Amino acid sequence: MMANKHTSTARAERSTPVGVGCHDAPMMFDGWKVLVTGASRGIGAACVRALLDGGAHVALVGRHQRGLAEAAAGSSRAAVVTADLADADARASAVDGAVAGLGGLDALVLAAGVAMHTPFEALTESAFRRQLELNLLAPLMMVQQALPHLRAGRGSVVFVGSTLADRPAPTTTAYAASKAGLHNATRQLAAELAPVRVNCVSPGVVDTAMTRAVRLLPGESMPEGAELEARVEGQLEALRSLHPLERLGTPEEIAAAVLHLLAAEWTTGSILTVDGGLTAR
Repeated sequence: MMANKHTSTARAERSTPVGVGCHDAPMMFDGWKVLVTGASRGIGAACVRALLDGGAHVALVGRHQRGLAEAAAGSSRAAVVTADLADADARASAVDGAVAGLGGLDALVLAAGVAMHTPFEALTESAFRRQLELNLLAPLMMVQQALPHLRAGRGSVVFVGSTLADRPAPTTTAYAASKAGLHNATRQLAAELAPVRVNCVSPGVVDTAMTRAVRLLPGESMPEGAELEARVEGQLEALRSLHPLERLGTPEEIAAAVLHLLAAEWTTGSILTVDGGLTAR
C-alpha cells in the first residue's frame, strides 16, 4: 500500500523518533505546531506546559488573557489567541489565528469545556445548550475548520472527554450527554478523516478549579469562610472515594495521556480511560 504523502513527509521531518510516552524523548515534539483549547488552566494548561517542554510550538486558546499568559510562560514558541469558543466566528478566528501565529498546524488538543451541575428537573434549556455548545459542537467545528491544515501536517487530534460519558452521575445530564457525543464522534471521525488520527482521553475526576467549584442546590446561596472550605473539602473527599486509587487525578497525568495519543502513529479512534480505577468498580 502506498503511504499517504503527507504522512511520509511528516515522518521524514521529525527530528526525534516517536516513543510510547512523553518522557521517553524530552524533545519528541520538536517542530510540531499544536493548538490547545482551554489553555489558561487545568488540563489544557498542563498540556501546554508538556508540549512546550517537548519542543512544540503551541497556540494557546482561551478566554482568560492572564491565565493564557501564565501558561505560555514567556516562551518564544507560544502564541496566545484569546477567544470565546461559544461563538462560531470566534472559533474560526481562533483556528486562523493559530495557523498565522505558528505558520501551520499539525495537531489539536481540545480541552475546553464547561460543567454545570444541576438536577434534571431544574435544568434550563440555556444551560443545556451552553454545555452542548462548548463541550461538543465547539471542538467538532474546530476540527472541521482546521482539517485542511491537519491534512497538510502531521494530522493528529485529541479530545478531552469524560468517564461521565459512560457512567453518568446525578446532576450531570447535559455534561454527560455532551461528552458521550464527543466519544462517539471520536470513533466516527477516526474512520472518516484517516489518515488524520482522532483520539480521546477519558479522565476520571481530576483536581482542577472546575472540580473544586461548589455544587449548589437550586436556590442555595454560596457559603463563605470556614463553611465554604469545609464544603469544598467534603466534596473533594466524596469524589476521591469513588476511585480505587483513593485520590483525584492531576492535570499533568491527563496531559501525559494526551501527548501519548498525539504521537501514537498507529492509534486512532481510541478512547483512552485514565481514571484511577473509577470505571473498574
